[in-house]
Amino acid sequence: MQNKGLAKSNRQKIASGFDYKSFELPCDTGKGTALFVYKAWGKKANLICYFDVNGRKIKLSAWQRNDYGPEDSFGSLSNPVDRE
Repeated sequence: MQNKGLAKSNRQKIASGFDYKSFELPCDTGKGTALFVYKAWGKKANLICYFDVNGRKIKLSAWQRNDYGPEDSFGSLSNPVDRE
């Protein structure tokens, strides 16, 4: 199930039947090809994006208000860096 357009609210996400509980927050690093699956607003003004990375289901959060989000040596979601 891939949602297109605007991010869904938390209630819409639950009502849609999307299996969001099967996605994990990654605590490791690595490389892979990610397929964007779904996006929904979190409870803290954050955007939660769900991905399938080589069969592994992960979710990442990003906050726009203070430019906070996951970051590694390749940059953050708000300021990505080209890896090539």
